[in-house]
Parts: sequence; structure tokens; C-alpha cells
Amino acid sequence: MRIGRWFSSPPAPPPPPQERNDNRKNEGAAVAEYWTQYNVTAHERFASAADSLAYLRWRNDQYFGYSELMPVHSQDGKVVLDFGCGPGHDLVGFATSSKPARLIGVDVSPSSLAQARERLALHPCLCEIIQLDANSTKLPFDDASIDYIHSSGVLHHLPDLLPFVREFRRILKPNGTARIIPKFCASGGWCSSWSAT
Repeated sequence: MRIGRWFSSPPAPPPPPQERNDNRKNEGAAVAEYWTQYNVTAHERFASAADSLAYLRWRNDQYFGYSELMPVHSQDGKVVLDFGCGPGHDLVGFATSSKPARLIGVDVSPSSLAQARERLALHPCLCEIIQLDANSTKLPFDDASIDYIHSSGVLHHLPDLLPFVREFRRILKPNGTARIIPKFCASGGWCSSWSAT
């Protein structure tokens, strides 16, 4: 385990493309291209499950209260969706701290999804990894099919938030929960967090 390399944050990538412009189709492609080239682990490869879990703990410790606001435990028997799963941090958390009936990670970045698959192979779990079309606001799930939606630091990158909020409402079961941190702040905390049942 090489935990020492995480004491400082990875180099910051250039800022993502503008969140708004007149050509949403090109914007979706630009956002997907950005997150394919850069991701939150700088495309870190994990040699073992212990290495992967150490990184998860380190990442969670960077944001005060993150584990309490965005818990990955207590989702046994539920259908869990990690919207904007990136390289799979929280998927690893759900896989090791809960026993979901179905675990799903979605993202627009093929490189991040490949990293999530590789990382999840280190942990004994079944997880569906789905690449979303960056130009579509439709999520590939049936109505009222998801118990728990988890989305951390993703929504502020969406070209248009409202269609996705509507989709969350559509796919969430009547007694389901969505926990969302829309954006992390430079101070090392979050700008706001939302939880809805």
C-alpha cells in the first residue's frame, strides 16, 4: 500500500468546459471528452483491494463529514445508483460496506468507467457499469426502479440540471432516497448538499 502518495492532492486538471452555451450537443460531448481525459484520481491504478480501500478512506477524509452526508453503508437489499460514478470511489464503498440487491454506476467517461470496472474487480461484488450518452437527458432505467440515488460532485457539470432532476424523480421508488452533493468547494468542503426522500 502506497498511502504516502495521497498526502497531497493530485495535480489539478484544467477547468472543465463552460457549463452553458448555445450548442448543448457539442457541450455534452465536450464535458464527456474532458472527464475522459481527466478524472478525480488522475487515472490511478490500484494494485490491491487494500490499496483501493485506503484511497477511498483518504478521499473521504478530504471532505469533513462526507461519509455522514453521503453514506455508502445501510443499503442492503436495495437498488443503488451512483450517478456520475467516475472511477468508482463510492461504488467500492457500496460494494464493501453494503450488500445492495443491485449496484449501478453511470458516467459519461469511458476511461473512468474502465477504471471503475478494473477497481471493482479487486472487490467481491457485482456492479453494472453503464456509459451514458452525454447528449441525452434520459436515464436508461424503468420508472420507480431505484431505491437510492447517490451523486457526488457531478450535477454542476450538467448542461441542464432540470431534466436530470425530473429523471431522478421518475426512476426513484416512492419511498426512495436521493443524496446529492452538487459541488465541492476549493476550501475542501462542499458548497451544499441535498437529501430527499
